[in-house]
Amino acid sequence: MIIACINVYQDERFVKNAIISVLDKVDRIVVVDGAYEGFEQYNFKPYSTDRTVAIAENLGCEVIETRWGWKDQVEKRNAYLVGGDGDWYFMIDADERLNGELKPREEDSHRIQCQFRKSLIPMMRLFRHQDGIKYVGGHNILSVNNRIMTGDESPILKDCWIEHFTDLRGEDRKRRKNQYYGYQYQIEREFREENGLP
Repeated sequence: MIIACINVYQDERFVKNAIISVLDKVDRIVVVDGAYEGFEQYNFKPYSTDRTVAIAENLGCEVIETRWGWKDQVEKRNAYLVGGDGDWYFMIDADERLNGELKPREEDSHRIQCQFRKSLIPMMRLFRHQDGIKYVGGHNILSVNNRIMTGDESPILKDCWIEHFTDLRGEDRKRRKNQYYGYQYQIEREFREENGLP
């Protein structure tokens, strides 16, 4: 089973296209809603107040909600690791779309080409469920029983790619996101240095 995982917050403008792009390519879609500490909230609410959740539910997604917000993006991402033996997780943002087919191979993780403006950047977005899997130290760092899984050596899937639409977001949202990621990347850099990771 392939589980698509989508983190959202006030994403009614984008989430429908992200969901539709994976509907016939995955077996289950889990949407996790809410803001986290360090991300400036809208209307002082740590959960979506627009139509984001309704859109996801109407398209058949499972929605995990919070009334109090998430500690950080690590906690929020760990909320969608709901699979079991034999399952795969495919991580896609609300402002992205999947093109092509998801065809996992033998390896435990795969990178997928992500288009950012005019560049294609391979990122680990498809990985197998394993006992003890969780995000640690940063929103892009996975651990399996205290073994860090960076995905740097993961093969690149050739049959699909991800289109990114962050540039279509308003300036206010981009400012909020950049402010948070500046803080988050600092935490992630420190974690990598402390653990001898590249």
